[in-house]
Amino acid sequence: MADLPNDTLASARQEFLAFYSVASKADALLMDELIGAFTVLVVAIQQPRNPEDPLRDQLEKVTDKADQSFAAAREAVRRCGTFKALCEGDRRRIESVLFSPYPEWER
Repeated sequence: MADLPNDTLASARQEFLAFYSVASKADALLMDELIGAFTVLVVAIQQPRNPEDPLRDQLEKVTDKADQSFAAAREAVRRCGTFKALCEGDRRRIESVLFSPYPEWER
């Protein structure tokens, strides 16, 4: 997982307390991974794309890799026991915040 500032991860853990308060250590690590992957992907997709930029191909590769890591982390959380055991409202909240990092206009 990307190294996140401590306050970013602490804030996310507080934000999703319903999950973390009942999660096994393994499931908590899966959620940490999802939060890290989500953060990296959001930063990557928000970078300006200039067709003339010689580093554009590299940025696209980094973004693709971040997207793959995010998708894997999202599916791991979706399949974990803690997520499945949450009430529907808590699951939907996590899904609405963390499961789709792309802006509405890109969907």
